[in-house]
Amino acid sequence: MAIGLAIALVGSLWAPTALAADNTLVSSTPGAGTTVDSSPTVVELKFVQPLGPDNTLTMTCGGVIMPLASAVVLADQLTLSASLVSAAPKGECVVAWVITDTNLQPAGSGSFTFTVANDPVVTVAPETTTIPAGDTAAPATTAAATSTPGAGGGTATTEQESGSNGPLGLFRLFSNLGLAVLFGSFVLIAIAWPEGVEYILTVRFLRTTWMFTVASTYLFVGALAANQAGTGIGSALAPTGWGDLLDTTPGKAALVRMVFVAASAYAVMRPERVIDPGTQLPALLPPGIAVITMAFSRSEFSLIENATGAVHALAMAVWLGGLILLTRVVLAGPGEEDLVHAVRGFAGIATPALWATVVTGAIQLFQLDRGALDTDHGLVVIVKALFVSVMVFVGVAARQFISQRVSRVDSMTAPLATRLRRALGIEALIGVLVLALTSWLLALTPPGLVADGS
Repeated sequence: MAIGLAIALVGSLWAPTALAADNTLVSSTPGAGTTVDSSPTVVELKFVQPLGPDNTLTMTCGGVIMPLASAVVLADQLTLSASLVSAAPKGECVVAWVITDTNLQPAGSGSFTFTVANDPVVTVAPETTTIPAGDTAAPATTAAATSTPGAGGGTATTEQESGSNGPLGLFRLFSNLGLAVLFGSFVLIAIAWPEGVEYILTVRFLRTTWMFTVASTYLFVGALAANQAGTGIGSALAPTGWGDLLDTTPGKAALVRMVFVAASAYAVMRPERVIDPGTQLPALLPPGIAVITMAFSRSEFSLIENATGAVHALAMAVWLGGLILLTRVVLAGPGEEDLVHAVRGFAGIATPALWATVVTGAIQLFQLDRGALDTDHGLVVIVKALFVSVMVFVGVAARQFISQRVSRVDSMTAPLATRLRRALGIEALIGVLVLALTSWLLALTPPGLVADGS
């Protein structure tokens, strides 16, 4: 925060002057020293001489770093452009740049200011992309085979017949993903990044994630009620039609999930409660219990299988949620020492959480497949195991990089943030594929359940 304020102060005094004169700024959009009615959607800088490929563009507004897309050189080779990921707030903004020439040599740096006259209309851009589409995500539900728990799924036959082949599977997938991101983000903030609650971007991210999770969980519960009652989903969206859910374990778990997802507003609306010792437990308990409901995806599960699934779900959420918070918020741009601490802290908790996810998933694989991998369920498990192997490899490599490079720096530079964001983004993308395969597995009957006569 202090660095952002310092940049704004320097920029206001030296508005559009370049600090290194190798290349000269000709014009910009928005213009230096101008006032615009609303937040621009893109920042463009035009220079006298052609630009090289390695350039950095940053923007702060009111001392808060604004996330920008990667800076690109346009076809004329003179213009550097970057889109805003989220709308800039009302007030003074500072744009700073560091550029190279066509020989990849430093060609100068500088900054200028402009003013946004009005607040944004209401969008929460970065977070919306993160959650629903994911941005991001990873293994989330444990029910079938080596994967995550997915709360919900009516009786043995009805749940498996619909599975992910319709609204039920899709809404369950979204609900699990949102829950994992919400709980994992809170854990990372509580353990390694208490300063995160002071960032506007963090607050917006948490609130957008929570709203997405509430909506997807509500639709999931309605779809599950329709599945169990054998009616259309439209008639089961009203809570008055959810009575049949009390007849099955997955149905009860879905209702418990809905209640505790709503109760998570206690921490979402006041994120500082997650780091306050007096309120930390009531802040973390509701999303944690909601995550545990993923373990009750099949009525046939025994107490041991449910316990294994609960550990699997919690470990997955800690790893996945922290990963997405890093890629979407912590590494959105350069910053001070607290961002470095957040990355180091994530590396410390992510490795054991990832291994716990893999080990408990392997236990579930044995419980559900009994070594019979020549079935449809078994074949999907094999494909999933391949993706999990790649995910573990990428995750271990990323942790080694963090250990070697991040441990030697005192602040998060733009190039380092970009490199980490790309590496961890690949890990998260593979995790999303694993999550999709998990939903597919819930639509199939494991040999272990058939052998038990379920």
